[in-house]
Amino acid sequence: MIEELLKTIYILNGISEESKNKLRKLSYREVDYSSKELIVKSGQEISEICFILKGGLKCTEYTPSGKELNSSYFNTGISYPFYLLYGGETHYFFNIYAVKKTKLVWFKWEDIKSIIESDVVFTANILKEVANYTCYNKMILR
Repeated sequence: MIEELLKTIYILNGISEESKNKLRKLSYREVDYSSKELIVKSGQEISEICFILKGGLKCTEYTPSGKELNSSYFNTGISYPFYLLYGGETHYFFNIYAVKKTKLVWFKWEDIKSIIESDVVFTANILKEVANYTCYNKMILR
């Protein structure tokens, strides 16, 4: 599974062999979700990150009147939720649903964090992903 991630997930491009070997040794959860399945509930602690191997995710909040607001979408090849973790959030403030049949690979945040921080390319790739996400959302808001 790790070899598939190394080939398909952008933020893993160009990371060191040492980082790849450390990733290979980590435990992880590979989970298949059905379309529209609730994956994360608002208020849940952020203790893992995931890589999207197939499908997509949507972040959904609700207005006081019950209207659904979809604030973000994430598709195959993306990792999630680095922007929240590096932004200082410790809990989700929205629900996350599978948009269609989705396959995620989950790693414990505490396990992967030190690998990221010891590899300048890994760190730069995450910075680019978070910047792209932020820029895209800013353009949508404009």
